[in-house]
Amino acid sequence: MFAWYEDNDVGFDILKLKINSNFILEWKVPVNSMGFSYGGCMFIEFCENFLIVMYADKHRSQLVVINTKTFELENLGVLGRSPSVDLNGNVLTVKEKNEESSGFTVRFHDEIFTKEILE
Repeated sequence: MFAWYEDNDVGFDILKLKINSNFILEWKVPVNSMGFSYGGCMFIEFCENFLIVMYADKHRSQLVVINTKTFELENLGVLGRSPSVDLNGNVLTVKEKNEESSGFTVRFHDEIFTKEILE
């Protein structure tokens, strides 16, 4: 299984997930394009049974997690324009740029994940 993000200069972004040699799942990413692209994919990575994707929208970045077994999608938050994202093992750390104390961590465990706010 692998995934990739396609964008173009008019903001029609699509995430593609190749399940097997005969099946590709496409998700039309909901961006407020206003007729042009805002930057496309900023982060895409598999962790455990999840695909983590961060993409640019008009004024913010969106972070979503897709369960690759059930294909359920959950939006983890609307972030600033250029957040810092780090995946270390099964822990994803997201911080706002230049603000060390704001953000959150996400821990992935087998079939679930938990989100903890940093203070």
